[in-house]
Amino acid sequence: MNKSNFFNIARATSTITVDGIGEVHCRELSAGAVALLHKESNEMSVLAQVLLGGVTDDKGKALFTGADKSKILDMPMKPLQAIAEEILKLTGLDAAATDEGDESPNE
Repeated sequence: MNKSNFFNIARATSTITVDGIGEVHCRELSAGAVALLHKESNEMSVLAQVLLGGVTDDKGKALFTGADKSKILDMPMKPLQAIAEEILKLTGLDAAATDEGDESPNE
């Protein structure tokens, strides 16, 4: 392995169909994007950050910029949740993955 190969690891991607929107291209969040999520204190800001970091155009480039955050937050919740769930699943941060890690030894 060399440094170039190490830094060129492809992120997981998928395309989902969301009611009212159509096809949405999703990708796994980068480590930096996950770090930004941990800095957010508001659940809706976290949701917007997930979409900012995980929705792409058909060529795999980020579809949104930080300037789109308020527009994203003006959208209905149901489609946003569907998209965010897919991105978090690709990243390994979905509810099933986090539930497995949250088991208390006293249960």
